[in-house]
Amino acid sequence: MAPIEDQRPLITRYLLGELSEEEQREFEQSYFADDELFASLLAVEAELEARYARGDFSEGERERFEKYFLKSAERRRRFEETRLTTDENRN
Repeated sequence: MAPIEDQRPLITRYLLGELSEEEQREFEQSYFADDELFASLLAVEAELEARYARGDFSEGERERFEKYFLKSAERRRRFEETRLTTDENRN
């Protein structure tokens, strides 16, 4: 398994909905079968949530994050928790 740094671009593309259906299916099969890759996926999810909450995305990234990543209720709930934590840390 490649280190998270090597996987980060692929994971980010997956989370922002930038993979083809075939690439998405292959990646999902990979992370369901590999605990380390799944842990990397969760870490990149958290990083993206924090970046979005801080306003560190380009316009395109922000739009993809809102359109694709935040489409699930579970991700919106987790993001809201991350945003609140980020806001508390700023104060």
